[in-house]
Amino acid sequence: MSEILNQGLILSALPLLSTPRPNGSRVLAQTVESVQSWLEGQGLPVQAHHFTLHPYSMELLGLWLTLTGALLPVAALGRWGWAGLALALLAMAVPLLEVRLLQPTVTVLVRQPARNLVVHLGAPQPRREVIFCAHLDSKTELLDHAQRGALLRLGMPAMGLALAGGMLMVADGLLPAGAARSAVHWLAVLTTLPAAAYGVGMGANLAGGRLSRNPSTGAVDNGAAVAVLLALAQRLHRGDVALGCTSVTLLFTVGEEAQMQGALSYVRDRKVWPLPACVVNQEVVGQDGGYLLWEQDGTAMQQMAADPDLNRALAAAIQAVAGEQPTRATRINSDAFAFLRQGIPAATLGSVDAEMGGRGFHSALDNPDRIDLERLAETADVLSSFLLELDSMTEGEKPFEQGNQIPT
Repeated sequence: MSEILNQGLILSALPLLSTPRPNGSRVLAQTVESVQSWLEGQGLPVQAHHFTLHPYSMELLGLWLTLTGALLPVAALGRWGWAGLALALLAMAVPLLEVRLLQPTVTVLVRQPARNLVVHLGAPQPRREVIFCAHLDSKTELLDHAQRGALLRLGMPAMGLALAGGMLMVADGLLPAGAARSAVHWLAVLTTLPAAAYGVGMGANLAGGRLSRNPSTGAVDNGAAVAVLLALAQRLHRGDVALGCTSVTLLFTVGEEAQMQGALSYVRDRKVWPLPACVVNQEVVGQDGGYLLWEQDGTAMQQMAADPDLNRALAAAIQAVAGEQPTRATRINSDAFAFLRQGIPAATLGSVDAEMGGRGFHSALDNPDRIDLERLAETADVLSSFLLELDSMTEGEKPFEQGNQIPT
């Protein structure tokens, strides 16, 4: 375990980062301010990346799903006809635009200024850049990740039923009175009921977390990762990890739990990419069940492959430091997606709880008791080992630098 971590850096950081800090809250703003002050106090060159945040994007999307879902059977019973089809199309269009295309619609109703924190540490002879990323915000939902994942898989079938219900409503309005029209009418009602149940259920999950009396503290998701990056920042600044040709950027984002807004804004606003770059994102690190790497990253409607070379390099660093191989998981929704969709190689490093596995996030089960401080310290060692190995390679030995499509 590193000397820096033994001196209590992570112990001092965790109380700050294990308090609920949802987007739009004063606590999150205070957390950003405190982390920036700590970095500046260490003499690190921290900059603020300012952007406009839609802090209640998931809650507003949830309210939209609830409202339109509840109205669908009402429209079918009331024989709204073409208006019912329009309602079904609107019910589908907003989540498609928000989640698949990342285009704000109803979520623009509330906006506020926000900032990511960026620490850039250049190398003497830079040939590449590694961006380490962790998010500062937390979220509470009625369902945890595993339960929500099961519900998300029903999303596309629910949209199909909503569309079918809308078309049946049109048919109901066009048919003459009689048995055929009556059958179509009740079929429209029956078709919209499961779509309505899905919309109300998913909407309640997304919007209801703000009302929880026992919210997630965000200790594992993602305060622990922030603490690891603070430790890595101190190591790099003190020269404990000496790099010759690898520049390092530490990116602390907000808005990750609100559709990755902070990372998306950083990628969009960054105008200069002078070096080939790759991204190592961190999620739910520091648990006692071992390390985890994901094969895909993205939203509920779009997934992209994590960079396999980065995953192999991280696995090698884990083996070298911890003497174990990481578990592989299929998919995650994280800040890494913001970089992948721009052609920048990215991978996400995490961990598993030995008892709960991937359950309990976005709920009160995400608390400081889940954090294994020795594993957390070891994670900083893994990142240091990854950097040193990468820095020792020649340019031709780094496959992720080949064909890196970075905007200039």
